Amino acid sequence: MTDKMKQLLEYQAVDLESEKVEKTVLNCEERRVAVQMKKKFEVIMENRKKLIAHLEKLKNDITVLESKCNELFKQTEICQSAVKSEYDNIEELEAHMKQLRRITEKTSELSEKIQQIIQRAQKADRMLVEQTASANAARDEYQACKSKYDEKLRQEMPAIEAAKARRAEAAAKVDPELLKKYNALRANKKIPTAKLEGSTCTGCNMMLPSAIVSRVAADKEIVECENCSRMLYI
Repeated sequence: MTDKMKQLLEYQAVDLESEKVEKTVLNCEERRVAVQMKKKFEVIMENRKKLIAHLEKLKNDITVLESKCNELFKQTEICQSAVKSEYDNIEELEAHMKQLRRITEKTSELSEKIQQIIQRAQKADRMLVEQTASANAARDEYQACKSKYDEKLRQEMPAIEAAKARRAEAAAKVDPELLKKYNALRANKKIPTAKLEGSTCTGCNMMLPSAIVSRVAADKEIVECENCSRMLYI
């Protein structure tokens, strides 16, 4: 085995151990619950935001309909005044009466719509109160869980920092280009290296051509598995 590969394998051992220490905190129950509570809070706040927008629209709709009703009330007063006036013929009176009925019917329809929207707005108001209470409860839960996680992190931070220091020290001994290749593989593979047993790569369990096996056995260069791209060693 080349010195470069030995140094890389030593770094890999330290790297995996460091990752294990970090994941002890990242995967702890305190963090899992805190993340869960944060998502719950964010969902409730998003629903609350939509509810507020919906309520605002309902209030605007009521304002528009009330304005139309007021206009119809004015038209009603004009028609009523006209009906009370003297007419030269019955046709003119009937025309005003017909117009008055249409305005009255339209006013009634708008008033009914306003009442329906008011009921929907009242329901939305109640839901908003409930959503606000739920959001406050979720926020308090999240803050409590986060405090527990922060304490867990504080307790584990010395071990995490020590592991990072060991990783940095080991990395300094590895050939830069080899470390770059290792990190690129590490992004998609937990273990970027693989032992060659016979002609089989233990990383992907594929049998490799004799030419590759011979290159690995010669121990003069870093050879990659042609199937999984892991760096091979014996």
